[in-house]
Amino acid sequence: MKHDYVMRGQFVEVTPPTRLVITFGWEHEGGALDPGSTLITYELSADGDGTLLRFTHSGLPERLVYDHTRGWTRYMGRLKLAAEAGDPGEDAIAKRESS
Repeated sequence: MKHDYVMRGQFVEVTPPTRLVITFGWEHEGGALDPGSTLITYELSADGDGTLLRFTHSGLPERLVYDHTRGWTRYMGRLKLAAEAGDPGEDAIAKRESS
């Protein structure tokens, strides 16, 4: 994502190589989420020859669930493509925001 917003949070739990928990929010004034106001959990487990990522974003206000679900779904798809040695190409949303 290319924009002027700054994500702010803290590491809550780091358990290599299987689990990472961070707080999450946006630093900019008038942001939809205060810095560190929600929790993101990444859990990794072996899955055949690959790795399964279980991603959970909790503590979101109901009014933001739809937009964050859309955003995370989009960027997890791009991450999956890159992890499979693909090229997700330039992000059309980021390109629009920086224009």
